[in-house]
Amino acid sequence: MKFDDIIAHLGQFGPYQRRVYALICIPSIAIGMQTLSTVFTMAVPDHRCALPSWPGDTYDAQNSAHADAISSIIPPGDDDEKWSSCSMRKWQDSLAVNSTLGALYQLNETSVSSNQTEGCGKWVYDKSIYKSTLISKLNLVCENKLGRSHVQMFFMLGSLLGTLILGPPADYFGRRKVMVVTIFLHLAASIAIAFTPSFAFLCFFSMLNGGAMSALYVVLYVIGMEFVGPKKRVYAGIIITVFFAVGVILLVTGAYFIRNWQHLQLTMASLSVIFVAYYWLVPESPRWLTNKGRYSEAEVILRKAAKVNKKELSAKMLRWNEIEADGPVQEPMWHILKYPRLVIRTLVIYFNWMVCSMAYYGISLNVADLAGNIYFNMMLYGVVEVISYFLCLFSLDRLGRRRLHLLCMFVAGICCSLSPFPSLYLGSDFKWLNIALAVVGKAGVSAAFATIWLYTSELFPTVVRNAGVSSSSLSAKVGGVIAPYIANLSLTLGGPVGDILPLLIFGVASLLAGGLSLLLPETTNVCLPDTLKDADRFGVRLRITSEEKSTEPGETVKLQTTTNKSELSILPDT
Repeated sequence: MKFDDIIAHLGQFGPYQRRVYALICIPSIAIGMQTLSTVFTMAVPDHRCALPSWPGDTYDAQNSAHADAISSIIPPGDDDEKWSSCSMRKWQDSLAVNSTLGALYQLNETSVSSNQTEGCGKWVYDKSIYKSTLISKLNLVCENKLGRSHVQMFFMLGSLLGTLILGPPADYFGRRKVMVVTIFLHLAASIAIAFTPSFAFLCFFSMLNGGAMSALYVVLYVIGMEFVGPKKRVYAGIIITVFFAVGVILLVTGAYFIRNWQHLQLTMASLSVIFVAYYWLVPESPRWLTNKGRYSEAEVILRKAAKVNKKELSAKMLRWNEIEADGPVQEPMWHILKYPRLVIRTLVIYFNWMVCSMAYYGISLNVADLAGNIYFNMMLYGVVEVISYFLCLFSLDRLGRRRLHLLCMFVAGICCSLSPFPSLYLGSDFKWLNIALAVVGKAGVSAAFATIWLYTSELFPTVVRNAGVSSSSLSAKVGGVIAPYIANLSLTLGGPVGDILPLLIFGVASLLAGGLSLLLPETTNVCLPDTLKDADRFGVRLRITSEEKSTEPGETVKLQTTTNKSELSILPDT
């Protein structure tokens, strides 16, 4: 008997499993909020150089004298900017105190150069949309404008390190212990971000938060899959991503009403306090306990599940010495190098993960550069992401993994590639088309990302499946590290090129990754491979054709292979 037989007897997705699964899905809401929170906490408000010697200077003119001083000192901006963001005209004593009016300043026109400009070390920010952001707090503008990309990169780098450092202990010390540790790390880091005193501390705490949340998501995903029967794992693998998208929707709602970055960050952190109770609410994975020989602890959990599900567990079913190990003995991942076909497939899988992650986070972080209202656009992103996951769930078995992934990547690629052009070349009347294309592109890459999780777990054979999915996830983290720099090209390059390039890069990369996925075999309704040798032959069709006809006993035949079929067969020549 296998452990899955016990789960099947209890119910593939019975009441007890549904309770546990609901609990582990809820933190995904907080993870979704924190992952994309920098869209608002690090939003870049309109800004200009602060007027020298003008106390209480504000972005908007306070009176006519203030307006005259701004127009004389600050040159006009490029494109849609009212004022230059990073330069001012050179001056000498251009503002002199009027001793009669005291607080009112008058302009000395003769000391201002209209042709020469210089940078500035102090700025004032527009507060009409954001009361305050980390950008305005730390002055991450002009020569420091890459600071935003650096912070987002450190968050993604933390996600990569979290997978490497915090993920493996879950196999040794237990899922539940690692879950609790990562919850406390996430809570501490998210609160620390709200009180960060400097840019260096912000980068460090962002990296810590990214690592904790990445490891937490993975361990929750594993617990959910290990509590659910084989027939329901497709649903379990997709539904948890829906909660992540719900987190994005709640983030937009909160950011709309809370325009102060610190208050928004503390609000998100406070929501995570309830997860401390998971130490008592979420049980350890009985599958992991069984594999570690801790049978008495596993039996307590299984009997509780049986009681809730109104099932009976016989003593015969819990004869632990008769429980078979899950699958063949594990092999090192590097053994794949012995099989060239598997090496090519693995590289294709890694590239698809990297592009999915890069495009997903890049499109999300690029939302501020879309035409229209940032809150409305981000809300659209969240809503279509939820819809795309449900469509993905509905289509996985109908269209097949490869066909659905290819379709989603092509939709994302085409829409992202075309998205910047309507508003740039068709005028302001077509800004709606720019938004529509970006939103559909986000839906496509979201569905592709969800599909590749399941597709990968089926492509890798049992002996390296865990290592294969984990290493693929690392490829995704690499894409996440790259994404902020591409998404923020509009800040570094500026102009039409800066507007076009990010989405064009995401689009072209998605098309390329989707095209390469044609090299992968279909896995829907097919017995999955257990060994590397099985995987090497998986999806390969053997075709025998006669080289020549002969009346002598036997025939000369030619062996041909194709890799686009999911079955192994011998076909005679006709």
